Amino acid sequence: MEEARYATELDAPILAELNQEMIEASGHKTDLDRQALE
Repeated sequence: MEEARYATELDAPILAELNQEMIEASGHKTDLDRQALE
């Protein structure tokens, strides 16, 4: 298991993808696209 670490700007694309998946799974509507989430 990896140790926890603080996110960096390099993590923004994967974090945006995860956030988008959570938004869709929860059924929420948002005008934010992937770029805005990053």
